[in-house]
Amino acid sequence: MSELSFGDADGLIPIASTNRGEAIFYAPKGGQETGTLFVENGEGEFSEYSMGFAEWLWRWLKGEEVTGPGGSA
Repeated sequence: MSELSFGDADGLIPIASTNRGEAIFYAPKGGQETGTLFVENGEGEFSEYSMGFAEWLWRWLKGEEVTGPGGSA
């Protein structure tokens, strides 16, 4: 995905947010032309994660850095 977009068939779909301000988006055609997650860290910076939402949530709850560098809880 060369550019992030919103509101079209190939754009980011908001699916969740955290109590710390991060927002999680699903991209049907992510960087590898497969579904992927993009996480906005609350300060306008996006990170891409090639995993499903359930795995992302499990890792976030364990305290792993899945909201960008330095983003562990």
